[in-house]
Amino acid sequence: MCGCKTECLPIAPPLQDPRADAVLVMEPPVGLASPAVDPPPAGTTIEMKLYGLRLSPAVALVPPGIPVILRNEDRLAVTLRCPSNPSLLPNTPLQPGAKLAVTLPGPGEFVIESPEYPHLGGLLLAPRGIASRLDP
Repeated sequence: MCGCKTECLPIAPPLQDPRADAVLVMEPPVGLASPAVDPPPAGTTIEMKLYGLRLSPAVALVPPGIPVILRNEDRLAVTLRCPSNPSLLPNTPLQPGAKLAVTLPGPGEFVIESPEYPHLGGLLLAPRGIASRLDP
């Protein structure tokens, strides 16, 4: 209690601006080949940080063959799951300070969630067309 005569509200983390996670994906119509895209440089990785029981960024664009590093910078161990591809993530919790490298099996949408914390979520997006991140 702060000592004031009115009822105080608990402090909550600030809301995230959804525009920061906006992604534009243009997929070719079925039957047409994808346009050629230059491969990313060797050694490129994509990193998602877990902090405050949130993944940042919440949406990541993943080119084919590029590893995604999931880094737990929180104080709690968290089990991560991918319902569309259960073998993508291990069944063991990701300990504080630990990191996990995963490579997506191919194009698609891979949702990351946690059975212990239903509000925690992220999306790994490996499109078969051209994709880019929008800057708000």
